[in-house]
Amino acid sequence: MNLMQPFVSEKLTLKNKLVYPPVRIKRATDGYADYFHLAHYMSFAVGQVGLIIMEECAVTADGRLGSGALGLYEDGHVTMLAQIVSMLQNEGSKVAIQLNHAGSKSRLESGSIIQDINALTAEDIAALFGCYTRAAARANKAEFDALEIMASHEFLISQFIDRRTNQRTDKYADPVIFLTELLTAIRQSWPEDKAIILRIGTRYCEEDSILFTQKILCNINPLIDIVHISNGGSQMHGTNKGVAYQLEDTKGVKKGCDKPVIVVGGIRDHQLADDILEHQYADLIAVGRGLLRNPNWYLEYLLKYDRKLIPRPYIRAFR
Repeated sequence: MNLMQPFVSEKLTLKNKLVYPPVRIKRATDGYADYFHLAHYMSFAVGQVGLIIMEECAVTADGRLGSGALGLYEDGHVTMLAQIVSMLQNEGSKVAIQLNHAGSKSRLESGSIIQDINALTAEDIAALFGCYTRAAARANKAEFDALEIMASHEFLISQFIDRRTNQRTDKYADPVIFLTELLTAIRQSWPEDKAIILRIGTRYCEEDSILFTQKILCNINPLIDIVHISNGGSQMHGTNKGVAYQLEDTKGVKKGCDKPVIVVGGIRDHQLADDILEHQYADLIAVGRGLLRNPNWYLEYLLKYDRKLIPRPYIRAFR
């Protein structure tokens, strides 16, 4: 197996196994994308990335991670996103959008962290699920190929999963119940034939953390289609450095998961990407910093294998 080979699953088919992960660029105004976002993401489509996951997109205005975050909490947000999706798809890429609520990491316009944090009531949670349902409907209207649900990096969903932050005594003390109800709400407006990607971590408890994540995934298995392993925040304890720094966690989760798995984090070398696929440690390779530095990262990979796949306007540069 290698990066060039297509990825085929029941609800998502990609021309290759390369993914651009959701990396926030903080350029939105009131949640609205603009032509900078088009140029930014278009560079990865021209670079022949198979799946482009657009950065975290807030489901509520107060759930943004800073004032520059994208949003899908207003109908008006759809227009520019739809243009971007169409342009990327014209280059043969598939496009996903990550839905998120930053939870206690939400920030005010001043940039200060919100200090007054209260547990959500059952009514608050029901309203939150409704926001995700409506955001998913808007994403479908923009014709995204897939949705990614952010459940890591210590944002709101992650705070329900993590044993250290979820101190509830009601039914939502069980993260499986929370995730099941949330994903069911999303499916009310997200077509059954389109994939849902769950971005989830493995650092939610001090012991048996990988087993903990595996058990959650087994319980919500019918509601998701692809798993994207990514830790973040203080959970990482400074480990988000070096080469393939999340590979071991990803391998551990994949052993107990029958869904396709995306690995991300410190994968900058073409041969390493192929080795991961060859050993079936993961099904898709996400490259963030490498593609940010060089959107033609994959075209350089093709030099070793099949120059004919390099787009004609760029072939001179790769002779």
